[in-house]
Amino acid sequence: MKQSDDFIVCRDFIHAFVKERLEGNIQELINFDFSSLRGDSRYGCNGRSFDCDDTNLMRGISFLLWGESFPDLTLYEIGPGKKYRGDTLNTFNRVFGKFVAEQNTWGGVIKSNASDNLRESVKKFHTSYHLIGNYILLPNVAESNKKRAFTLNTYRGTAYKDYFDLFPIQLANCLTSCNGDRRLTNLIERNDFFFSWLKANGGLSYFKDLCWLDDYFLQSVPEKLFSPYAFCLRKQQEWTAAEKADYTKYIESYMIKSTTIIHNRSNKMVKRLSEVCRA
Repeated sequence: MKQSDDFIVCRDFIHAFVKERLEGNIQELINFDFSSLRGDSRYGCNGRSFDCDDTNLMRGISFLLWGESFPDLTLYEIGPGKKYRGDTLNTFNRVFGKFVAEQNTWGGVIKSNASDNLRESVKKFHTSYHLIGNYILLPNVAESNKKRAFTLNTYRGTAYKDYFDLFPIQLANCLTSCNGDRRLTNLIERNDFFFSWLKANGGLSYFKDLCWLDDYFLQSVPEKLFSPYAFCLRKQQEWTAAEKADYTKYIESYMIKSTTIIHNRSNKMVKRLSEVCRA
């Protein structure tokens, strides 16, 4: 990798983090909870709105992982309103609902009368959800200059309800067909600097390999992993016994699949990061 000024800054930044927070062992980053950076002025969000996938730490990691590959990527161009922004793959709140402090758990868990064991599993998943393997860097140019215009980040969260498995499916349709999601097609055109480069380098398959997204694909074809896409707060009224049973069964499956993806990516991302940081 060409050692640009940004590379040196990010490498030294990660070295400092590993020394200060991980006792010098970069492998410990695999299990590091990024939510613990809330309020951390150096590695967190430094006064801006806190978001694990947009912490200073994740910005530095993202540049080291993809700075050699992604077009027009500089450290300055990562963040809200910039060419790139961090994003979270497997959602939590859309599936489990808002945290209810009085009961120390989440809305869907309460409404479904989940067992104590399942409640503990959700707590553990809430930590897994904040691991490095759940984060990615995506192009971020908005669909227009209007204040509330969608980016890939916000449109994915709205149109596909934050279920990441639906994103590569829709992306494949737009990149290979004229009948894809029109709004997503517009966003692809607005981010042409990235998607033209992607098409020239093998398309979605290259994106899969470069971002360690294998678990969202079956034989190089993106697949639906999380159907039927449960939303815990889809009904305000009391759930029926059948709805509660369906929901608890669903979240067990969702957590198993998501945890596998996150841990697989965490290992691969940290392996690559350790290689880059030795350069």
